[in-house]
Amino acid sequence: MLSPYEKYQYADDDIRRIWAADHPDTVDQAFNGRHGIYILVDTDAESPREWNNLGTMVCWHRKYRLGEVDGREQYGHPDNFLLALYNQIPDVRRLDCDLTYHKLTARVWNRIHRKITEHYVILPLYLMDHSGLRMSTYAEPFRIRDFQGWDWGQVGWIYVSKDQVIKEYGSWTPETQAQAAKVLEEEVETYDLYLSEQVYGYILTEVRNGEEIEIDSCWGFYGDDIYQSLRGILKDVDPDLAQAIC
Repeated sequence: MLSPYEKYQYADDDIRRIWAADHPDTVDQAFNGRHGIYILVDTDAESPREWNNLGTMVCWHRKYRLGEVDGREQYGHPDNFLLALYNQIPDVRRLDCDLTYHKLTARVWNRIHRKITEHYVILPLYLMDHSGLRMSTYAEPFRIRDFQGWDWGQVGWIYVSKDQVIKEYGSWTPETQAQAAKVLEEEVETYDLYLSEQVYGYILTEVRNGEEIEIDSCWGFYGDDIYQSLRGILKDVDPDLAQAIC
């Protein structure tokens, strides 16, 4: 005859097998005989680029539509985008965005880039496409993994204008520009979690009359935020379960 502990162990294994078969997107779980907590990939997650963001992403890619603005449709060549930003700067001589990008000298481009950085906070966007998508404002992490650049490269920019920074922070100074740049980096980090399918939800269950019943669920947690949230949720429901999963 099985001891109560052994019965629990077998029941736990059975529940895990059944759950795994019905929920292949489960990435973590715990069950203590009273409650179960299951963390799953949120396959219907909302893109963070649909939120009210400070920055605007413009990207070029043959296979994927990334960010808010499709650079291929909106601008054609990436240089046309930079010229469009330049042409929005007050008191500059306008340049033709459709015809002149390939005719400008390096000296003119240096002036354009300098003017852009004087009136925008703008960061490059790099994408790695290898066993999933990853995005960063830094090239070095991708270069370390693939120094030949077969699976990664720059796909666009994220930017915010001088006027928007002044509206958000009250001034245009090195300090407020650094604040804005930090926010843009955080927006890219969140978008990277979305692209790499690191958005999760949880299902909380309770055993009633020998049957496991769902009693709560929530979705849309980006990265490890879900564990921090579960500590607070499970602390009042089942402290033992909180310790097991978190």
